[in-house]
Amino acid sequence: MKDTDEINKFFDKNVEDYEAKHYGESIRTFMTVRQQRVLAFVDMLQLKPGAQVLDAGCGPGYLLAELAARNFQVSGMDGAEGMLRSAEARVNARKPQYPASFKQGDIEHLPYEDSSFDLVCSTGVIEYLKEDRQVLTEMNR
Repeated sequence: MKDTDEINKFFDKNVEDYEAKHYGESIRTFMTVRQQRVLAFVDMLQLKPGAQVLDAGCGPGYLLAELAARNFQVSGMDGAEGMLRSAEARVNARKPQYPASFKQGDIEHLPYEDSSFDLVCSTGVIEYLKEDRQVLTEMNR
């Protein structure tokens, strides 16, 4: 069993607890501050409405929902099925202009064709990998 299998099992079992601790109502955490900074950077890119954006390792979809609210066509990919269900519900609750897509997959082997996205985001995932060369190569392609 790969390390990522254990990680995905953990997140599948702990979706609600993870969300409450890191993204709960009216709390400021490392996660919420990081998300604000990522969104500020994305805003500086001035991507056009409808731009294809992937959140690789989307977790419960907080960043993905904000990207959808900016009128991007978003895709969420995560290894944990429970996180994907949460992300899909969160994004769809925002009633995005463009349809969102969700896939379960491995961040080191993204389940998408080359050049599928205008932007690939990933927060809170890469730093936990043993090595980042493969994931960065995947995101670049």
